[in-house]
Amino acid sequence: LGIITAAVLKLHPRPTASATAWIEVAGPQSAVELLSRLCNACGDRLTAFELLSRTCIDAVLAHRPQVRDPLPGAAWAVLVQLGDSGTSDALNERLEQALDSDLAGNAVVAKNEAESKALWSIRESVPEAQFSNVKHDISVAVSKVPELIERLHAAIGRAFPGWPIFCFGHVGDGNLHYNVGDAALVARRAEVSR
Repeated sequence: LGIITAAVLKLHPRPTASATAWIEVAGPQSAVELLSRLCNACGDRLTAFELLSRTCIDAVLAHRPQVRDPLPGAAWAVLVQLGDSGTSDALNERLEQALDSDLAGNAVVAKNEAESKALWSIRESVPEAQFSNVKHDISVAVSKVPELIERLHAAIGRAFPGWPIFCFGHVGDGNLHYNVGDAALVARRAEVSR
């Protein structure tokens, strides 16, 4: 229980432009390092940073066959959006640096609004593509996201070998959706969650 006695809002003008990219990363650790670099270089222009596992992407592709995989075979991907003028140049420059440093394996940059919407539709379709499983919303410090995923994958793999893990979410604020199994595992929800 709490009583709010004051609030401070940080308002930003509506972005006049945006740039969107789908970026292959080696794993959650690379994603967090890329996030840090983008935050340092772009500040408030970084408006979205979403992590998706291959399991999530494959679920969307199976659920919506008309969707095209931006980077087939990528085990992990991040969806990045920058807002405000000059964002395309800033994003391209940062992506070149990430590719040169092996922080990113490959990237697709949306050339227009339609391509941006197509990339976002993949992320937005993940919940409906894996609707019947044991769901968790987990928040940790951004720096702990890789460790959390590693430890959870190991523990779930030992306790429930072979069950799919759908890991995706807002790495920029440390919030992940960590969903396990399918409808057959829902009856064991308490056990999975424990």
